[in-house]
Amino acid sequence: VPGNHEFYDYSMDVVESRLENLRISYSNIWSFLSEDTLPVFIDDVAFVGNTLWTDLCGGDGFVHRDVERGMNDFGYIKTYGPARSEVESLYNLANVYNQETKTWSEDPVYSDAYEELKAERSNKDNRWTTVKMVTMHEMAKINLKAQIELAQSALSRKIVMLTHHVPAMIMYENNAYEHGHGRLVYGYYCTDMFEILETVDYALHGHIHVADSYKYEMGEHVVNFHCNCVGYHRHEFTEYKNGYLEL
Repeated sequence: VPGNHEFYDYSMDVVESRLENLRISYSNIWSFLSEDTLPVFIDDVAFVGNTLWTDLCGGDGFVHRDVERGMNDFGYIKTYGPARSEVESLYNLANVYNQETKTWSEDPVYSDAYEELKAERSNKDNRWTTVKMVTMHEMAKINLKAQIELAQSALSRKIVMLTHHVPAMIMYENNAYEHGHGRLVYGYYCTDMFEILETVDYALHGHIHVADSYKYEMGEHVVNFHCNCVGYHRHEFTEYKNGYLEL
């Protein structure tokens, strides 16, 4: 299940193509994308999922503004075009450091190519925006509902939903670590998915950089939420469990 960070270097179209190639090449690997993912059946348990993204608090304009200004994603993620590493590699080739004179100079062989690639990656049409993200979220919801219908028609004993973003706002309420970010996290990390949650038994997600488990009661129906994030680099959480979940 790709998260937002999987798209930081390579453009979205390249990442999704590579994940799909992995799925085709290896029988034990499945890629849960947003548009045409199918459920995976292991015995009588169905696994459904995709990245999910969020609806930014139902399209709140202030949340759109705060998220786009405050999250690195909207500077690093591109919908198409060259990878960030490609641009950086050409920059290093175009700018040559002379050890003797202790000066920098441009290599004309690479400098033009670097400027061209830089312009392509900086193209405004290529930029990841909150509007594009909400559109992806709507597509993800449609796909999840279609997967769950297939799982139900197969009479699956349990349905496990795998997403990167959090499908319930309650995780924000439980998560003291991220509270300092306020509304920005509220809208970018979580989205209430009541209609879908009523049809699944387990919801496994990431994105919040905290390990936590809890039960979400919806009348007589109970959804078992599990998040087993290791945390940020050099800020790992001891709650992370290196084990397995028995369904």
